[in-house]
Amino acid sequence: MMPLKSDAILAPAAAMNKTSGIVQFYRISGLSVSSEIELPGLIASVAERVPQVLIRRGPVPENLSDCRASGPTWQVADKQFLLRIPDIARFLLNDGREIVVAPESDESAADIPIFILGTVFGILLHQRQDRRQRKAPDPHGARKRQQSDQGGRSGGRLEFFPGHASRLADFYVL
Repeated sequence: MMPLKSDAILAPAAAMNKTSGIVQFYRISGLSVSSEIELPGLIASVAERVPQVLIRRGPVPENLSDCRASGPTWQVADKQFLLRIPDIARFLLNDGREIVVAPESDESAADIPIFILGTVFGILLHQRQDRRQRKAPDPHGARKRQQSDQGGRSGGRLEFFPGHASRLADFYVL
């Protein structure tokens, strides 16, 4: 990965708390991603002029003001999804295009990429799917189908977008 700034050698916690840091470019699930947070295990990609997804550090609210659905560690409001992983970080996902991360402690900064690459990016992909499906007709009635098997997963099932039963996903619960 080629850092854009010379302060490439930082401890994870220091890297998470800097206001202007290194920017890496990746391709995840076919999407071009620009990230202020290093994502170990991914291969660096060519910088895109306008990345499809931006991952950055920044302020994340404790709660969403116009929340329409919620659980113990998450809230949904219009085009936003707020996820809190206790003692790790809060993640605010905006319209399938942006992930804003606010670490809850310096000690947990090294764990943040694991959640970005798993749970958080999975939710972002659901947001992007919802945006595309609002624009396109559903010729095969996929919205009427519903999955009911949890398949032994630890989280459970959650309908992120009420009224669209086909979009069920695993979610993280402590």
